[in-house]
Amino acid sequence: MSSKWLRQDDIDNGRRPGRVSEESAELHAERRRIRELESELEIVRKVAKFLGEDKPVPKGSTR
Repeated sequence: MSSKWLRQDDIDNGRRPGRVSEESAELHAERRRIRELESELEIVRKVAKFLGEDKPVPKGSTR
């Protein structure tokens, strides 16, 4: 029975199909960044609502 790191080594060296270590690390970092951005956006939305800036601005008059 091969351990997880041996399977990953086979994948990294092209002997098995799967996601290489570098791709996994990049994906993990990108998911973390998305979570951070979503948290920041939620804060901005709450501040805008608190300041009363969450209402749409009219885009001019109708004809």
